Amino acid sequence: MTTDAARTPPRVVSLLPAATEIVAALGAVGQLVGVTHECDHPRDVATLPRVTSSAVDRDATSAAIDAEVRALASTGAPVFGFDAERFATLAPQVVLTQSLCDVCALPESEVDHAIAALDVAPSVVTLGGTTMNEADADVWWSRLRQQTHDFFRAEDKALWRLSLPATAPIEICGGDLVEWSGALRWLRSARAAPCGT
Repeated sequence: MTTDAARTPPRVVSLLPAATEIVAALGAVGQLVGVTHECDHPRDVATLPRVTSSAVDRDATSAAIDAEVRALASTGAPVFGFDAERFATLAPQVVLTQSLCDVCALPESEVDHAIAALDVAPSVVTLGGTTMNEADADVWWSRLRQQTHDFFRAEDKALWRLSLPATAPIEICGGDLVEWSGALRWLRSARAAPCGT
């Protein structure tokens, strides 16, 4: 990706909703040429070609989604479909993907296979993470539950607790902390009310 006006911006395909939002936050939405079936923020991405699909009903309850994913994983069936033909047609120069979880997004191996089939290999940016040891994770979750995490200490801004469907798009005006499912979001903002209210 580039923000240099003198350079031709690369064609970017995002295979992860979080990566799509990062591109948007960098002001580079115009460089996206394809996204996942789950990408819904910002609204500008709604018209972009989708290169993935899901075998799981995203509107189901958390328990139902968990059961469907476990059933698929136990048989080796894919959780996500991938439109390799559309992906190739988009001719990406940069592909944004992940390496953390084969049931949370398109598996890295499937991305590698699709890239190998392209005439010109794009640059691949893989978002990853680190695993906390158990003691550090216990401390982190405890601080989150007790609201003693550094995020909660900024007393110069209002603290909002938002409870909403995990897939609900929301315009955030300030720092936010999203808990695992996305249904509980904490917002620190100088505004008197969250955006859109």
